[in-house]
Order: sequence, then structure tokens, then C-alpha cells
Amino acid sequence: MRIERRFTRKGQGPYDGIQFVKRSSEIRNPDGSVVFKLENIDVPEQWTQLAIDILAQKYFRKAGVPQVGADGKPLTGSEGKPVSGGERDARQVFHRLAGCWTHWGKTYGYFNTKEDATAFYDEMCHMLARQMAAPNSPQWFNTGLHFAYNLSGPAQGHYYVDPKSKHMTKASNAFEHPQPHACFIQSIEDDLVNDGGIMDLWTREARLFKYGSGTGTNFSRLRGDNEPLSGGGRSSGLMSFLKIGDRAAGAIKSGGTTRRAAKMVCLDLDHPDIEEFIEWKVIEEQKVAAMVAGSKICAQRLNAVLKACHVPDGSGTKVETNLQSNPALKDAIRAARQAYVPEAYIQRMFSYAQEGFTHFAFHEYDVNWDGKAYQTVSGQNSNNSIRVPNEFFEALEKDGDWQLKRRTDGKVTKKIKARELWDRIAWAAWICADPGTQYDTTINEWHTCPEDGRINASNPCCITGDTLIAVADGRNAVPIKDLVGQEVPVYAHDHASGRTTVSRMWNIGIKRHDVPVFRVTLDDGSSFRATDDHLIMLRDGTYRQVKDLCIGDSLMPFHSKVLAPQKTRTRRRYYWTGSGWQPQYRAVWNYANGPAPDGFHIHHVDFDALNDSLPNLVLLKQEEHAALHGEMIRGDGNPARRMMTDQWRQNISFAVRGER
Repeated sequence: MRIERRFTRKGQGPYDGIQFVKRSSEIRNPDGSVVFKLENIDVPEQWTQLAIDILAQKYFRKAGVPQVGADGKPLTGSEGKPVSGGERDARQVFHRLAGCWTHWGKTYGYFNTKEDATAFYDEMCHMLARQMAAPNSPQWFNTGLHFAYNLSGPAQGHYYVDPKSKHMTKASNAFEHPQPHACFIQSIEDDLVNDGGIMDLWTREARLFKYGSGTGTNFSRLRGDNEPLSGGGRSSGLMSFLKIGDRAAGAIKSGGTTRRAAKMVCLDLDHPDIEEFIEWKVIEEQKVAAMVAGSKICAQRLNAVLKACHVPDGSGTKVETNLQSNPALKDAIRAARQAYVPEAYIQRMFSYAQEGFTHFAFHEYDVNWDGKAYQTVSGQNSNNSIRVPNEFFEALEKDGDWQLKRRTDGKVTKKIKARELWDRIAWAAWICADPGTQYDTTINEWHTCPEDGRINASNPCCITGDTLIAVADGRNAVPIKDLVGQEVPVYAHDHASGRTTVSRMWNIGIKRHDVPVFRVTLDDGSSFRATDDHLIMLRDGTYRQVKDLCIGDSLMPFHSKVLAPQKTRTRRRYYWTGSGWQPQYRAVWNYANGPAPDGFHIHHVDFDALNDSLPNLVLLKQEEHAALHGEMIRGDGNPARRMMTDQWRQNISFAVRGER
């Protein structure tokens, strides 16, 4: 290859003209606790704080990197051994990426001359620093660790094609031949423990998750619930194994230093367990709702019972559990039973009161996607899709039946109205955004490499990385490429109420490559890009694929702006709910913590009313909040004092001259 320089000059460094500065990164939980903190790291000056946070938290190597002092010399410990730690300079990352790519190119003869190799390295470093180009996440995580830092470790079961022998070779080192690919579609056999089977898939998925990649599988080969086994028993069904895989992905996503596990599950529409699969997440979401509501009701009602057990007497209070002589306790128990509080817990309050306790700690759950309620239920670690063939739509048009078939022998286990099944699919997708639909017949009719075999699964549809997402965490509008690997609250449309609400967006990642992309231009001149099959909501609440949009179609808008209700009031960011303007900070707080109780106020820690990020919000009693702001207008903070300059005094003297 010949490499022509576009952004750098021969003899100059790749970062000529780029200023690097010291910055810090801090990531907090919704409750304000610090998750991650790294100070005094070197990054390009033009980088946003969000880009710095992603680099520092996700892409910096955290261990095994030789440390250098302020003089640029390697640091050594008390025993004379090199001191190792993590990456702290963006140029370290750029070098290990571009340097490794250049090393591979030179080793295997990709460049015409040495100058072409040098130009390639300089150009790549410059473009990475300027954010003009970027590889996928697994490249940031893994590429160059052996090249730059000579890291090595036990093999993890990876294979690579040896450029010299041209043969598939098992890697002997975890770092020398890294896993730099983002997305995988893997197969599975209806076998429990052998290679290619169910338990083997969890191992293969874990291997991909560990190094930051995502994976999807069509599970239609697994037999359904109650199908016969070769040993004479009956299968526990597909869903029992999907829940194992879901738990495995959840365990991996909560640890490590790379992105969270990205997992996709596909199932053919004629699978015996398709109905349970369709409603899997619907039921699990309902469990979360039940836990949130039930825990708060139990906490409230049980403490009411406990409080009613204590009645005043001459010397203070006494415990009275006789319902005939304690009508307040009788009413509290009746209310608890009407709210379906378990009887055992109600009875337990009597003993608790006898022990002298006046408060019962009942753990209350919330709807935070990182909270314990969502951690308790299953199905939260994957995107689910169904594979729909043309035969189903033919049955749908004729209002006919759809057959569910056993995996072992193809016998029909159940017939269901196609219309009923389609309604359940639509209902589930409306409730929890899953399952997605993949049109199996169309996908395989347009197969570009049919000799490789049929396509059984594919990444879902997507929008492009530069599309702005209306996040409800105080950042306002963020490109979706900057949300990869995160879970974020976003503004969404509630079909039931017709209003704007806050919902959860998760499992964000690269879904497809090399597909048709359309640019949609709006009447105000703004635009966005999306794949041809991405669904867009119209103003009337219906959906249309991007490729089918027509001039004059009206899209469902989202309105957000900075305003002050009165000239003397603070300027804040508001969003339109569908019936009125609501302050954004309240939506951010309420989604994470629930509504502020009476007598409390949500306060901006830095006194910047436009900084609605959750770490900047704290709950204060109204009197504390008033006192805090009162301090700001006393002394030198008094607006009148700030106004009384020498020029102001001269103006007053001039204005009242001659008056007595």
C-alpha cells in the first residue's frame, strides 16, 4: 500500500498542532456514590468530558502498563523491578492501536516502503486524537497490549489464521492475537454438554463478553417444554436454558473493565415455546412493578401496625396487642390485610413491638435499571427477536391457524390463530420493546452469500452513530455512539396517555454493518440518519419504516427548551409532556429516586439550574434550601451591594442634584 499524508507532515510528530491537557474523570451512581475516578490524565484539549469519561473508564488499560516518571524514565520499585499500573495518557492508547496495526502491516508486507508505514502510523494517531476515526470497542480494549506492553497471559480458547501458514491455529497467548471483532452470531445444537451444545455456548459467550464483544444465537434447535428425551425423560424446555444464559451474561456484565455483555436471542415463530418466549420480558417487567409497589405498601402498612401496637399510658407508652382494647391496631391490621400484606409479617409485628422496636426495616425497591428489582428478575440481559416467515403472513391474511412444531420429530403440538399470536407479539413489544421481528424469508431471499448456508439470525435494525438521543439524565441530547455499552433514561412516548414520559434505554451497541442508510430531512432543515428498516413514530402514533417515509409525513416531536416562567425567575430546562411544560431536573430526580416527599426541595449542588445531571441534584428540606439560598444574597452577595459601584453613586448624585 501507498499511504498519502492528509493531516500530517513528514518529519513532524503525529500530534503537531494538537494541544494535550490534564483532565479528570469521575463516574457516579444515581445515589451520588463514586463508581470510578481517575485524575490528571492527558487527553486532547478539544475532547468533551463524555469522551474523556469513556476513554478513562472503558478503554484505558487498568493494569500491566509500565509507569514512567515526570522525566519520562521508567519507574522502579524498592526491589528494582519496574512499576506497572494503568494507562493515563490518550497517546498511550493511540500508540498501541496505530503502532500495532503498523507493526502487523510491516511484518506481513502490506506497505510499499518504510515511509508508507510511518505515514500510516502518523495519520492514524492524528485521526484518533482528532476523533476523525475510531475503531470498534474490542479494538480499544484489546489491540496492541502485547505489542506495546508485552502483556501475556494464559490462552482463552481463541483461534486465528496464521498469516504465514494460512492455517487455523489455536492461540497460545491471550494478548498476542487479540479478539478485535464486535459482533458474533453463534450456532447451538440440541445437546447439553458436548461441543457446540447448550453449556458450551455459555462458555463461548463468556469468552466473547470478556473481551468486549457481543453475540447472538437462534435457539430454535432446542426442544420445547415436555418434549421427549433420549433417556426416556422429558425436556425442561427452552426457557429454562435461556434463563441460565441470561444469568451468565448478567454476572459478566457487572464485572470487569470492558463494556457490559451485549447479547441477542432469536427464536423461530413455530417453536413450541414461542408464546412463553414472547411474553418473557412482559411478565418479568410486571414482577418488577409488583416488587416496587408491594415493597412500599408492605413497608408502609407494617410500620403502621407496629406503631399502632404502642399506645400511650400514664408513664409514656405501652404495648397493647389486644384488638378489643386497641381499635387503632385493629384498623391498621385491616388495612394491611386489604393491601394483601402477608399474614406472617403482620403477626411478626406483635413480637417486634414486644421487643421494644418502633420501626421495621422492610427493603423498598425502585424502578432504577441498576436496582435490585431488575437484578432479581430474568430476561434483562439480551435483545429478543422472533424469526417470522412469509407463511405466517399468509396465514394472517387468511385469518388462519399457525402451527407450533416439536423440534425432535416435527409433529404439531399446538395450533393458534395467527391473528392472536400477532396481537400478542405487538402487545409485548409495546409493553417492553421486545421481541423484535426479523423477516426470515425476506432475509434469506436477499442473501448475498447463499453458499455459506441460510441466515438464521441477524443484528436488529438501528440508527447511525451520529443520531442524537434525548437522554433524561441532564445531558439533553447525546449521539447514540457515545452511549454504547451504557444504560440510560430517555424521553419516550407513552401510547396509553399520549404524553412524554421517561423510560429505560439499554443494550446499546453496533447492530449491523454495510446496510442501506437513509437521511431524513425535516422541515426546519435538521436531519438524522437511520437504516432502511428503522421504525419511526408518526404524529398520529403509528409507525413507518424509514424507507417508506414520504414527503409531508409528520413525525412525533419532542420539545425541550430553556425558559424562565417569569422575568424574575431562574432559567431552567423544561420539556413538553403533552399537556404542559415540566422542569427537566424533576424528571431526572423522579426517575431515579421517586417523587420528592412533601416538605423537601430538589437542590442543584453547584447552584447552576441548567446542570440537571443526577450527581448535581440533592434532596433538602425546604427550610434548609431556603437558608442555603438566603446565604447567597447576604453581604457581598446582595444584588444591591453589587450594584453600588462608584459609577452608580455618581449617577445617583447627578440625578438628585438640587433636591432638598
